[in-house]
Amino acid sequence: MLICEAVKAIDKKNFDVAIKNIDAALELFPDNKETRFYKITIQVCKFQECEDPELGKTIGRRLNEFIKDKQNEHMLYYFRGILNLYQQNFAKALKDFTQSIDYCDTTVAKYHLGRARCYACISMFKEALQDLNIALEANDTLIEAYILRGKCSFINGDTKQAFSDFQTTIKLRPDDPMVHMHAGNILMVSGAYDQSIKAYTNAYKLKKIPMALFGRAKCYIATCSISKALADITLVVKNDSGKFKTDLESLKILHKLCKS
Repeated sequence: MLICEAVKAIDKKNFDVAIKNIDAALELFPDNKETRFYKITIQVCKFQECEDPELGKTIGRRLNEFIKDKQNEHMLYYFRGILNLYQQNFAKALKDFTQSIDYCDTTVAKYHLGRARCYACISMFKEALQDLNIALEANDTLIEAYILRGKCSFINGDTKQAFSDFQTTIKLRPDDPMVHMHAGNILMVSGAYDQSIKAYTNAYKLKKIPMALFGRAKCYIATCSISKALADITLVVKNDSGKFKTDLESLKILHKLCKS
């Protein structure tokens, strides 16, 4: 029951609550290896959120101990790969993700996604795309894979695939503002300003993200709608005056020049 409560807490990203429940379970069964493994996986999830160096060292040490005991356990290599990825140890992460793939009898989408993220970080986009295609064949609802494939495809010059992937992400997760943000970024860089404005607008409607207005302002500048850009940046400055103050002053000057 305590482990079930921990799993529920993970879904809500309440990692401290999850660890508290796992520790309570370990008090009842201190030698239970499965429960200890649950604790490590929760700590990896927490590390992705906070990236605490000391926590990272603790997780790494415990994962190494588990792997010595169970050298063929693919899931252990996957979680150590995640840890190494967030610590930017890309060579070690690649090795771990490859071992997780090799030791597993079936195709696990998240293993290939993990390795693709490593490849993308070191600009091996062709290899990243190969893994992302495998991941999406195994799980066609894995939204993180669509987002990363869209980014890698765009960098590789395949804008058609990039647009298709970001359209899919919006269909799969229409209420996620960051999905609309990613779409807006790709559309803006490719020059599809009207579509990008729509994407940023949707993102801001879902959550008051300052960067959504900042992105939309860039599109307005590109389409010479300076007054609209000025209105967006003015609103952004109310939320973060220090970061965007220079942008606001520059836009005010540009607006005066355009009016004259």
